[in-house]
Amino acid sequence: MDSYDLSELIYDQTQKQYWLKPMGVPGTPVGTHPEAGNETVRADFSKDPSAIQIGDILLVYRIVASRLLYVARVTSEPKEATPEEIARENWRGRWHWGIEALNLTPGFGADWKHYDLGPFIVVKEYNALHPEDEQNLAPIQHGLDKLQISQGFAKFIFHRMMDL
Repeated sequence: MDSYDLSELIYDQTQKQYWLKPMGVPGTPVGTHPEAGNETVRADFSKDPSAIQIGDILLVYRIVASRLLYVARVTSEPKEATPEEIARENWRGRWHWGIEALNLTPGFGADWKHYDLGPFIVVKEYNALHPEDEQNLAPIQHGLDKLQISQGFAKFIFHRMMDL
């Protein structure tokens, strides 16, 4: 497991934002997502993700399976796909913004299907233990392509990952 990087995040006191990011297309098979084990990853968005800054942390999960894929640190400004890129890769017509990131959990990402760590289950436990910092993930279930979450909730997920 990639506990060193997660321990570093747990004790990190620098200011950064934490984002829950869905991945996948509704109605398609879950697939294997081999990129979840890569050292660098790209997160794609339907709208300009300019609120996400370099150094922010993405917690990326697979829709339908509702399982965490990986945790990554943003390393680039958002870039919009060119018309040529959209013509080459038709799916970029919908997700035409991208951010590069360093995957902090490639070991976890390579085996993500073996871990039953879903944000919508974990949030219930977190909210029961931390009513002063209640998290509402409902907006992301209705088409939002990113959702800012609290540092406390993110660190709660990191602890859960380290316990697996």
